[in-house]
Amino acid sequence: MNCRQARCGSASIRGIYGLAALILVSVLLVSCDWLFGDKATAYVAGYYGNGVSDSVACYWEGQTRHDLPSSGFPAEAAGISFSGDSIVVAGSYKDASSHYIACEWIDGGKTDLPSPVASDDTRAVSAFGYGSDAYCAGFYYNNSLSRFVACYWKNGSVTSLAASGTDFAKAAAIAFDGTTVSVVGFHAATDETACIWTNGVIADLAVPITATKSRAYSIQTLGGHVYVAGYYTDGTSKTACIWVDGLRTDLSSGTDGSASSVFSAGGTNYSVGYLKDGSSIPSASMWTGTSQEFLPAISGKLSGASGVVVLDGSIYISGFYGTASDVAVPCYWLDGAKKDLATNAGLAGFATSIAVR
Repeated sequence: MNCRQARCGSASIRGIYGLAALILVSVLLVSCDWLFGDKATAYVAGYYGNGVSDSVACYWEGQTRHDLPSSGFPAEAAGISFSGDSIVVAGSYKDASSHYIACEWIDGGKTDLPSPVASDDTRAVSAFGYGSDAYCAGFYYNNSLSRFVACYWKNGSVTSLAASGTDFAKAAAIAFDGTTVSVVGFHAATDETACIWTNGVIADLAVPITATKSRAYSIQTLGGHVYVAGYYTDGTSKTACIWVDGLRTDLSSGTDGSASSVFSAGGTNYSVGYLKDGSSIPSASMWTGTSQEFLPAISGKLSGASGVVVLDGSIYISGFYGTASDVAVPCYWLDGAKKDLATNAGLAGFATSIAVR
């Protein structure tokens, strides 16, 4: 049983205060390891190329890669969380008819996730564990209506999420606090609009009247508050932003940016995503409150951050960066130090989500 865990996040910076206390501190640290285990471990979901045209779904435990079964079909893992002591990964694979099939892997065992109607495209893009329950958020294509419908699965049972009129909709992330199921994503007839479903009831997330498009990508519920990350655009540039209880805070201005994940800890909001640098190249970024910094990567090459968790004072961020030869390398940053994640023979890969325990 793990005594500490966070579903998307970060860890802690520890210090030793006083040389005279060194021996005592060492004894305490040994005792802590005996009681609680070693320092927290990052679990990162993602996928990598197989050298042909297919992708292999996987997750990394620390820097050790675990490939996920997909019966030989191309697959991608998009979300990761914990359900009790189990590891839950959400994703999808493409079958022999080139139809996307949503699935979840629990401790490596794959289960297909159903659509309530005939569908050629069903995808799970986010995972969330609460107690022994496993939640996944995503969407399916309703073949008869010719549009996408947002949905979520709880322990494999699907619930559709309504949108306005004939709008299509896609869910991007889910959270549950014991009483309320909160799902974020977007809906649209023409212009995409960021939204949240609270126990199935949809509400748009506030953006400026000049916005022509917006999306919400992640959600955290904590202490009765709801934290959402995403972006909006006026058609000229994207603005990274977060919403706290529906109130929007812009994180960028004047240059393209997007927030893919937010995590609140100790009264501070940590957001990650990308911001175009001085050379107009999208670059992995973290915002502490509204203060932005670029994450270490190769200068002049594309990079991005996909998820953030804060645990015990340390900050864990998943993402990728491009090499000098423009190969995408999956990675995570721990308190700003970049750690590469192994693929197959150095083939391209992406880290899509992170959880820590």
